[in-house]
Amino acid sequence: MTLRRRTTAVGDLPSPSQPYCRPTGIRPSPSQPFRRPTGIRLGQRRRPTVTRTTCGRRQATQAARAAVGAPKRGNATTNSNAELIGRAYRAFAAGDIPAVLQLLDARITWHVPGRSPLSGDYHGPDGVLKFFGLCQELSGGTLKVPADEILADGERVVVLSTVSAERHGQSWSSPEVHVWRIVDGKAVEFREFQADQEAEDAFWSS
Repeated sequence: MTLRRRTTAVGDLPSPSQPYCRPTGIRPSPSQPFRRPTGIRLGQRRRPTVTRTTCGRRQATQAARAAVGAPKRGNATTNSNAELIGRAYRAFAAGDIPAVLQLLDARITWHVPGRSPLSGDYHGPDGVLKFFGLCQELSGGTLKVPADEILADGERVVVLSTVSAERHGQSWSSPEVHVWRIVDGKAVEFREFQADQEAEDAFWSS
């Protein structure tokens, strides 16, 4: 039997533009069967493996919190202190002095600046009651101390007030700033700041 070597001319080779087709009837070797990768369906591309991390998200969250500012704590206490002082001013306007005294701590210090008959330091609810009595006596019961605005931050409460009164036929009105300190639901300190101390001293001393 004579074996003939078959030669292929260059013109018989497939053109690069023509797709290569495997000759029919040729199968992989039985010893090395073709195995499709698990988890991949026909016509589906393998997706690259992505490792997720929370580091970047955590850093972004921290940066956002730093830019906005951490939420303040103690808002419930701040609101309750502001409400307590608001009740005190409403009670005073209604002439309910006992209700005002109930909101004061037994160790409260009450400071009024200036050189008028009202100036000085008063201690305890009894001292504050004495101050109230002197105010009503000098004003003939015309003293008004409304809470125009209440600002609170923690244990500090600031009240903006326009105080007015009448005395010897003269009317007087002036803005004041009242600074309170609240501890455990009771007022422990009061300080008054007057817009025009000389004018206020002159009015109460006349």
